[in-house]
Amino acid sequence: MKGSINTRMAFFAPNLAGGGAERIISILVRYFSELGYTVDLLLSEKKGPYLADIPSSVNIIDFKCEKVLYTLPKLVTYLKKKQPDILFSSQMHVSTIAIWAKYLARVETKVIIRQPTMLSPKYEKKSWSVKFKQHIFLKTSKLAYKIVVTSENMAEEFLSFSKLPKKNIEVIYNPVPLEVIRRKSQDFPKNISFSLDIPIILGVGRLVDVKGFKSLIKAFHIVKKSVPSQLIILGEGPLRNDLEALVKEFNLSEDVHILGFVENPYAYMKLSKVFVLSSLWEGFPNSMVEAMTCGTAIISTNCEGGASEILENGKWGTLVAIGDEQKMASAIIETLKDNKLPDVAKRVNDFSIEAVCKEYIRIFGVD
Repeated sequence: MKGSINTRMAFFAPNLAGGGAERIISILVRYFSELGYTVDLLLSEKKGPYLADIPSSVNIIDFKCEKVLYTLPKLVTYLKKKQPDILFSSQMHVSTIAIWAKYLARVETKVIIRQPTMLSPKYEKKSWSVKFKQHIFLKTSKLAYKIVVTSENMAEEFLSFSKLPKKNIEVIYNPVPLEVIRRKSQDFPKNISFSLDIPIILGVGRLVDVKGFKSLIKAFHIVKKSVPSQLIILGEGPLRNDLEALVKEFNLSEDVHILGFVENPYAYMKLSKVFVLSSLWEGFPNSMVEAMTCGTAIISTNCEGGASEILENGKWGTLVAIGDEQKMASAIIETLKDNKLPDVAKRVNDFSIEAVCKEYIRIFGVD
């Protein structure tokens, strides 16, 4: 398929730092530019590692603003001048500004916003200021052309919060660079501090409460009594000291390796026998799909969000209740012993960049 150079797409983001929303923006920008569309990348600040992935055919516009809110007048001016067919944004605060700018500019641009995270957990746990910002976002989102979420569960939640018609919401999975992951998974981890002769159980994510790593460590404590194994956790965050204390409490210091951030997690996924998603909720768990791409068996909590949907309710992996360490341990033990696991790599084709971007072309309504 070849895109029309007469169709102008604008993608708006604070920057291209290393977050999930920025990664999605960089993938979409590159894909649509390579198809032949005219693509503008609008950044509050031109910075971040994903800038290296942006081809020279993309027009990068640097608003030079420290805060997204300060970009509003510049974004209005851009929209009046260029009048793009599509203005795409991700993240709640960014999308609010995008919609305001469209209506202040009085242009026909279709504003399509992507909400990458669950609303209810944030709404219940955060401060009054975050609740207020979410309230403003939900009111503003009614003016968007389409709202993209990453799972059916998220769509139901968004509808319950916003009271919007169902036709306004589109479920589109995150695009996953399958070939890049497969290629990088063939590399060997550097400076390993663990044995390759013992089966590896892997967890990946920021070290925060929502990722449920305390439950994973408690489950592993049970597993270790029955099956030779080791647990590796990739990620950094404020709970590191608490997790290390729990590991020490269970006398697992030789068996649990919290390695922090690593540049190539796929090499570890390829070496692992089982990947465990222990989260309390997830919008779209990218790390799970990445592990599946590497052919690693999957166990996941049956949490709110996209995990059970990705696994098609247990077809491609085992689902366990949140906080049930005994069930999680049993599932891990069974998986470690099972030599006839599902070929999870087959499922990931549904999340390829090509498959996902076809869905975006459909909702963009472009040729």
